[in-house]
Amino acid sequence: MELISKTGTARSDFIEAIYYVLMGQTKKAEEFLQEGKELLCAAHETHFRLLARDASGELKEMPLLLVHAEDQMGGAEIFETLAYQALRIQKEQPKKNQNKNEN
Repeated sequence: MELISKTGTARSDFIEAIYYVLMGQTKKAEEFLQEGKELLCAAHETHFRLLARDASGELKEMPLLLVHAEDQMGGAEIFETLAYQALRIQKEQPKKNQNKNEN
């Protein structure tokens, strides 16, 4: 459950970051990106511990919650990538507009 909670919150943070990028509030977007990144990193540590338990034979079958958590993690990683790309584009936009005005 800890894994699902962390990845779900990280995913929400990345979605919030995208929203703030679109609103032009890059500082707020960066705050949500950082928070999401920290949560996703913690989720990866939890995931690694579960995989180690599985590899050692401690888990007899793949729990459905683990499968769901891995799906959540993948979704969070996609939103993280989108948020970082949106922020990068937003930060480059003033430079592009400035270059057009100079020509």
